[in-house]
Amino acid sequence: MSKNNNNQVPSADLPGLKQPVNRAILFLLALGFILMIVRQLSSDDSILPSGDSVWRVAFNSTVNISRIGTEINIAPLWNTQHVRVFGQSLFHPGLREKRLKKNPNARDIVLAANTIGVVHLEARFDLHLSQLPLSLVKQVLKEDDRQKWLIESEGIPVNTEELNQIIDQLINEDSSTTERVQAIFDYVSERVRISSNGPNDGGLALQARRGSELGASRAMVSLLRSAHLPSRIVSGIDLTVSNDQLPVYWAEAYYQNQWHIFDNVRGYFDKLPPQMIPVRRGGEHIVQIDGVKLETLKIQKTQTTAPDNLHLDTSKNIFDIFNLSRIAPAGREALALLILLPIGVLFTEFLRHFVGIRTYGTFTPTLLAMAAVYVDIATAIVIFSIVIIFGVAGRSVMPAQLSRVARLSIIFTIVATIMVFAVSTLIFFNPAVDTAIVLLPIVILTTLVDSFYSTADEKGLAVAMQRLAWTVFAAAASLLVLIQIQWGHWLLNYPEFHFFTIAVIILLGTYHKKRLSDFKVFTWIREKPGPVKKPSITEPE
Repeated sequence: MSKNNNNQVPSADLPGLKQPVNRAILFLLALGFILMIVRQLSSDDSILPSGDSVWRVAFNSTVNISRIGTEINIAPLWNTQHVRVFGQSLFHPGLREKRLKKNPNARDIVLAANTIGVVHLEARFDLHLSQLPLSLVKQVLKEDDRQKWLIESEGIPVNTEELNQIIDQLINEDSSTTERVQAIFDYVSERVRISSNGPNDGGLALQARRGSELGASRAMVSLLRSAHLPSRIVSGIDLTVSNDQLPVYWAEAYYQNQWHIFDNVRGYFDKLPPQMIPVRRGGEHIVQIDGVKLETLKIQKTQTTAPDNLHLDTSKNIFDIFNLSRIAPAGREALALLILLPIGVLFTEFLRHFVGIRTYGTFTPTLLAMAAVYVDIATAIVIFSIVIIFGVAGRSVMPAQLSRVARLSIIFTIVATIMVFAVSTLIFFNPAVDTAIVLLPIVILTTLVDSFYSTADEKGLAVAMQRLAWTVFAAAASLLVLIQIQWGHWLLNYPEFHFFTIAVIILLGTYHKKRLSDFKVFTWIREKPGPVKKPSITEPE
């Protein structure tokens, strides 16, 4: 007779590593970690992604020095979301570089004169221009500096009688900050004509309705500051413009905890193309000199071959299939959204397992979110409203003796026809609407209508509507993920990260404890059981 060991517990009851699920999760985590390390070690940082380029920007200046010790300040290029400065060199005979210990945060290159007379200097910057975002570059305005960007400064009058009248005319008390900035932007763009010999003063440019590029940008800043929005002039360069002695100018305004860009000269609202690079924020001079006239300033911009430690790889290797950075920028932009879809699905799974909501399928909310990314918000709302309204209303007006397949086919025909005229209406008001892209959301939404009909027939209209509402909610949560396109670009560099995603999905799938909807205060989340209905007409096989 065998001896009974009371201390022995069946292995299936142990929550340790012997369980197959736990072993699979650990394997996926280890595999993802190892592959990411291998990719990091084997990647060649010197190879530029497809579509990127290398530039050299040079500031050449001539200065007539009359006093030894005269300081010359040169503003270096800023790193942006698309630009990284990787090299800098100075040529300044007769000048010495000076370090400002009293201001460790100063960005300017400061040179002091050792001699009297004409001095030539050159500052060169080598930069990598990426067609796709490298990373987010966010500047925070400290509270101590806020007042600096609200007061009057050279060429930027504030709170004059004329400016206040314009602000009262443009801005309503109930309007949002974005709407106020849009109204100011439109006003300056329409009222101030750009003229090379126009006034540089913002107030004079508004009075004369014409101004230089600097005057128009200052006019924008004057109105923004008069509207109590911290703002500043930015001088920069445009790599696509031929070499010149003058920088380009635009304005920046601070709200919603970040700086927003407005170029009313070239018509860019809250964005700039990658080739436009800021040099000095808060001033119009790239080179500033203490009490000395700047004789000449020449800005040279040259696209050049990358140095030995930074180059484009033109060779072909079978393993390049796993190097997604070789794909052209337009292709990477689409793949970045595609590789984000599993993260959106992960959010839907979280809502289903931990919150306890029911949606139409696991992938439908994320696919709806993807359609919203590709289509502008007005088009998305119109398409969604038309399909859902006809999908819901059509169920009640169709003859009951028709099968569900027949009813759905009729609804689809009506929706497709009306969508043609809806798109025609959108094009009438906005000719830039892409008609081809409308096909994506309508295909996804018609499958949603099919699921809605099935649920309404089996569980009742109330349950179908509740599930539809949670599907839209989950789609909104997925949309918050899909609009973080920089995450997608990072995942393209490290696609092995999705081994972690699969591991988390497995963990969610094994969760069988209480959900949020199980608690008394959140029982309203739970799907109410409806009357089970049977179709009156047998569906064809």
